[in-house]
Amino acid sequence: MKIIELSSESASEYQLNYHVNPLVGKLFSVNQCTPEQVLELMDPQPFIPSQHELFRNVADLILKAAASKEKIMVCGDYDADGLCATAIVVSALRKLKCDVGFYIPDRFNEGYGLSKETVIKAAERGYTLFITVDNGVSAYEAIDEIRALGLTSCVLDHHEITEPIHCDVLVHPTLLEHDYRSLCGSGLALQLAEMLIGEEPYLSVLASIATIGDMVEMWGSNRKIVRKGLKLLNENHFPVIQALLDKQVDHFDEETIAFQIVPKLNVVGRLADQANANRVVDYLCSDAVRDIEATSTQIKELNTQRRQISADMYETAKLMKQEGNVLILTHHSFHEGVVGITAGRLAKEFGRPVFVLADKGDTYKGSARSVADVDLRTLTQDVQRYCIRYGGHAMAAGLEIRKEDLDKFKSGLNSAADLVDWQSAQDTVTVMSLSPQEFSMKDYAELQEYAPFGQGFMFPLVYLKEIKVNGFSRIGAKKFPKWLTQWGNQAVEVLMFQENGQSSLYEKSLMLNVVGKLKIETFRGREKLTIIAEVIS
Repeated sequence: MKIIELSSESASEYQLNYHVNPLVGKLFSVNQCTPEQVLELMDPQPFIPSQHELFRNVADLILKAAASKEKIMVCGDYDADGLCATAIVVSALRKLKCDVGFYIPDRFNEGYGLSKETVIKAAERGYTLFITVDNGVSAYEAIDEIRALGLTSCVLDHHEITEPIHCDVLVHPTLLEHDYRSLCGSGLALQLAEMLIGEEPYLSVLASIATIGDMVEMWGSNRKIVRKGLKLLNENHFPVIQALLDKQVDHFDEETIAFQIVPKLNVVGRLADQANANRVVDYLCSDAVRDIEATSTQIKELNTQRRQISADMYETAKLMKQEGNVLILTHHSFHEGVVGITAGRLAKEFGRPVFVLADKGDTYKGSARSVADVDLRTLTQDVQRYCIRYGGHAMAAGLEIRKEDLDKFKSGLNSAADLVDWQSAQDTVTVMSLSPQEFSMKDYAELQEYAPFGQGFMFPLVYLKEIKVNGFSRIGAKKFPKWLTQWGNQAVEVLMFQENGQSSLYEKSLMLNVVGKLKIETFRGREKLTIIAEVIS
């Protein structure tokens, strides 16, 4: 693995100009913060909903439909953003006493987005106004069908617009004021909801969860939505969110949301053969204690099952024969909903692009993940003709291929891989190097005032060099490695939960170089510096 140290040349300049401590100055430097961004960090402003006429146009259509007792259909997506966006709009319309229904498609049988078939069925049931959230800009057939039936459509979506969409109102971040131009689907839904019913704390919390889960830029209104949502969540402890926790927390932050809440919302879509994502919208809109308890238990059990499926797939894939510079793995036990997770884990471990394909009868359907300097679009450009479906970007893709075409796909892909410079193509990790002199608990506490962290303003992995080892042990049922170390005057506990065989090489080391996530944990009233290691050398 290639370690790239982020530049912190201007750290002292940030420190001097903005009167911050060395650690904060370094964080500003590695993120290359502009003066405007520093001002945003140091003088955070409250969230103010957009008053753009596009939201007003959608609101007017909703109010007109409500006044006429028309039926409104909200059409969402099966990931955390799509589910939260659907719940936000449905909750707002219910508060207005609208006749509202909603629909989330089955990931495996229907695929992404609003379909023509769904439109026809909804129209037969009397729905006249369709609102898509977190999808719609690529639902050309469905939107055209709505128009052909003489009905009305509003599209609220943040995905790339590749060709004109013939809806009545299109609300897209690129059409909004600058501060709102990186909103996710739930961010758009929140603006509409607040225009309709004013501020509703729980809906702000849902938008903050989706903003974290969709990994959009953590600047502008996204930052304000997340700050506000986390504050409201910590003040109110909404039962619907609280019930999804595996373990109770003293304080919700963006990491708690990303690791404890978002996976639970995503899991029903991933395991669509075992659960219905529409139930998650019901759950997010519920205030019945008994229903919350029962459904949250089911969601958590499903997530445990997803983790086990993922672990089993990973172990099966590791045992399979590996040939060539691109790994194409198929097995009858592979689950379509978690192929991407497995492909990503294997690509990181092997330092090569990995395609993991589930058996779908006459076809294979799955995902691909790549490594640095290997663009999947270039790698697959001559073999995409063998695919029934192919879509994605440089580092990730989804595909479906007929079984009889798999050998030709493999052969063409391996030929393309022979042209890659594999010496330079390897997985990379970007880090912020730290010395003991640049860190103190007090400085770290000050740094946390600039949270939330996320895309565009990351708290990078840290790189600690030549830390002294005082002890080694293994902990828990899975015997994870733990080193007790000394870093300058600081005692540091180093833990590794995905060791990939590394730890056994360093059990008896006297010195370590560690790349990992920096955490400050409180145990029995005392603070403890911990590194969750990703790379050890």
